[in-house]
Amino acid sequence: MQVGQVDESVEVVANAALLSTDDATLGNVIERKRVVDLPLNGRNFANLAGLMPGVIKGISSNTNQYGRRDSAIAVSANGMRENQGQVLYDGVYTPWNINNATFFRASIEAIQEFKVHAGTYSAEYGHNAGAQVEIHTRPGSNDWHGSLFWFLRNDKTDARNYFRPRPLRKDILQRNQFGWVVSGPVLVPGLYNGKNRTFWMMNYEGQREKAESPEVGTVIPVPFRSGDFSALTAMLRDPLGGFFPGNRIPASRLEPISQNYLKFHPLPNTPALGANLIAAETQINDINQVFLRGDHDFSEKDRLFSRVALYRYEFPTIGLDPFTPLKSRISASNAVINHTHMFSPTLLHDLRLGFNRVWVFRRGIRTDTDFDPESMGLVGVRAIDPETLQPRRLNRRETGMVPMNVQGYLTMGDGGLIPDFNVSETWHLVDSLTWTRGVHTFKAGIDFKRLRMDRQAANNARGQFQFNGQVTGNPAADFIIGFPSLSQTPDGVNPAEYNQQTYAFYIQDNWRVNSRLTVNLGMRYEFVGTVDEENGFPRTLRIDRPGGYLFPENPTSKEVVKLYRAERYRFWPRVGIAFRPSGKWVLRAGGGIFNNANQMNNLTVIGNPFRTFQVQYVADPANPTALTLRNPYPIGMEAPAPPRSVVATPIERQNAYNVQWSASIQRQITQSTVFEIAYVGSQASRLDNSRNANDAPPAPGPVQPRRRYPLWGPIRWLGADGKSYYHSLQLRGERRFSRGLSYLAAYTWSHNIDQSYGTNESLPFSTNGAQNMDCWACERSSSGFDYRHRFVNSFLWSLPSSSSWNRATKFALAGWSLNGIITLQTGFPFTVTQVGNRQNTGGSPQRPDYVPGVSPKLANPSPSRWFNTDAFRFADLKFGEVGRNTMRQPGIRTWDVGLFKEFPVKEAHRFQFRFEAFNLFNTPVFRAPNAVLGTPQFGQITATWQDNRQLQFALKYLF
Repeated sequence: MQVGQVDESVEVVANAALLSTDDATLGNVIERKRVVDLPLNGRNFANLAGLMPGVIKGISSNTNQYGRRDSAIAVSANGMRENQGQVLYDGVYTPWNINNATFFRASIEAIQEFKVHAGTYSAEYGHNAGAQVEIHTRPGSNDWHGSLFWFLRNDKTDARNYFRPRPLRKDILQRNQFGWVVSGPVLVPGLYNGKNRTFWMMNYEGQREKAESPEVGTVIPVPFRSGDFSALTAMLRDPLGGFFPGNRIPASRLEPISQNYLKFHPLPNTPALGANLIAAETQINDINQVFLRGDHDFSEKDRLFSRVALYRYEFPTIGLDPFTPLKSRISASNAVINHTHMFSPTLLHDLRLGFNRVWVFRRGIRTDTDFDPESMGLVGVRAIDPETLQPRRLNRRETGMVPMNVQGYLTMGDGGLIPDFNVSETWHLVDSLTWTRGVHTFKAGIDFKRLRMDRQAANNARGQFQFNGQVTGNPAADFIIGFPSLSQTPDGVNPAEYNQQTYAFYIQDNWRVNSRLTVNLGMRYEFVGTVDEENGFPRTLRIDRPGGYLFPENPTSKEVVKLYRAERYRFWPRVGIAFRPSGKWVLRAGGGIFNNANQMNNLTVIGNPFRTFQVQYVADPANPTALTLRNPYPIGMEAPAPPRSVVATPIERQNAYNVQWSASIQRQITQSTVFEIAYVGSQASRLDNSRNANDAPPAPGPVQPRRRYPLWGPIRWLGADGKSYYHSLQLRGERRFSRGLSYLAAYTWSHNIDQSYGTNESLPFSTNGAQNMDCWACERSSSGFDYRHRFVNSFLWSLPSSSSWNRATKFALAGWSLNGIITLQTGFPFTVTQVGNRQNTGGSPQRPDYVPGVSPKLANPSPSRWFNTDAFRFADLKFGEVGRNTMRQPGIRTWDVGLFKEFPVKEAHRFQFRFEAFNLFNTPVFRAPNAVLGTPQFGQITATWQDNRQLQFALKYLF
């Protein structure tokens, strides 16, 4: 850290002063022992960030990628969204350009230094206004050091999920995490001795995990498959006239295409007609990760290091339907090369070049094969080529079984957002010069990024068929005879290629005015270029002419145009003051303005509605034989094309910025103990958000004529007019490891207010968008990730031993330690909404009204009824009275505890046995309740947000 800056940070270092009396750093230092010994769930170092006041690990879809919990790393600090942060490994950029989360997770044993700059940090850091997470990997040394580890979890030792009581089957979990970290000098016998000069470090960590969750589904019963519907009481209509006698369909009327599909439809394993398949969804989470680092000292003035990281995550899913498993893979690579040159004791130059690549590919088992969807008996399965406008067969990337959606049953075929293919790349150049001149330390530098993201995906690449029972009176019977209610042609996949460039210049002066006062002054200039698609594909709606129009106006043009103007002349000041009135007191104050470059994915949702050629064919109940599986796309039965849904972004769109300020008092109590009290606040402006700009006002009658722009359907408005406000009181007490005991306690009392969440992020318990486009201020409320109180205490306690113990007693009783993390937090907010389109606006979210005189809060809430459901009533043909995020879900109360025992082997060699319990007291951490009025489980909590108690065993060999 540079002298004089105002910076909240969590640091992992080998040795650091307990009370920093010469700079204005607001935060705490985490001892390396704490990092290695604390029970970190999943060995995820992001949990360390939550030990700091005002900071929590990410909770949104950013960190729970593709339904996998904690699959990525993001951090929210002091009221800023987690997607507004970034993770730097060895000083270079690692986030995925889609949402700024990172997948790399270095082994705890390979981390040399860990910091979370939570706010009011120096001008050296920027690009994003949120948390700046820094991880520095361990270099080698003249001595050989290493760690071999193996961590084991098994459901046999885990507590049952709260909602899986006996005799229900317990969730299955089998996880092994293993690896090693080895470092030392480069030695080539007879050729090269790298002691005092050249060093290396290698880290490998693997994970093998299998998780099974019991589920219940409904598949077509065996008798139905051969046309026997005699178990039904209602008579089945025959589309050729009359009814099927005895509800039995003759074999000659069974549709061969349907019979082909039934070969890929699971058989029931219970005799019931509904909920007749009891099985489990199986998730595999296999990870391999390697970090390889080399350091070389050319001289005392020149040093070079390079590091490569490789990551591969395979996470297939086998659901209730084993014929359509989902194969998913994330591959990532990151590299950095750094050269440091000391021109003189007062002048230092540092140059870093980094590269980051993330490749995500999610597909079905027939993706990228020669499978022909017409081999099932269908004809005419064609997408439209956007260049020639002519029908074409599905390519290898798009192919698969066209999904059959039979109402009430598991879908047959390859549905969903498959394929999903995207590649994210970033080149990152950082160059800085540090010059000490008397009482001034100047630092100036540049920060350049070139970002790229290529995507290939479609919501319905193969089209679909729907069966709702309108022909026979039963959806399964409609399918058996091949009479869909709707067919849809394939969307196909349109590749898109996006790029962006950003650069920044900064200068900073850390001025030590005298022995007691340090002042930090900094200025950062940032240019954030526009996100451009290289093929001229996107079209955005402009409303500067009556009715609105798509820009560019030529839908087939490939001209690359700017959809909005880039911002220039963006200067961001930073200031900090640290004053030491005495040897054990430090007063700090600081503030600054921080630019936030929006994630690229905010704008990649802009497509071209004129190059999407999805056509729907709707069956006519009066003429049911016109649309069948044998004639799936009949000419003349095309449904009228609805008004096109479009995306709009203002040409004056700007990136967000955040004004932050803080003040703190720090007091050293003893040589090993310190206490700190701080006030931290911030106000963010121009936050990105997404809402429908073409809702109709509530009223009876058709929606479309009442829209603001009747020529268009829903308009997704990519706004940049959100605001947030954050105020907090933060307390921290720390005892460094002394006399066998260490603790770090943090308490935060805060309130975070905003109007929405991010454009492409989702919280698991808070809705996005605006109920009333004309009342954006009505959405102001507590943020979806607001918590009022949070207390976290981590502790390390080496159990005492006696020198008088004999050898056997010492072997049994010495070397034990008890460590843990206690977390107590109030719940996050959630929003009550209502089902359907009862307001008749054609948009969402739609919120209900309050029942006058009835409180929504209960004196003794329980999972079966968390709030008073009688307090809400439907808002029909009017906007609802209920606001956004007005209710609170249950809080968090967890104890994670570890018990360790070390066994010496020889000098500097030892074994370590670890027993860890996560959620030791098995306290359920409930998710938010079902908050949709009109659904059967309204007001009920049906799932937990975190696991019940899980036990973990581990063995390490350290040398």
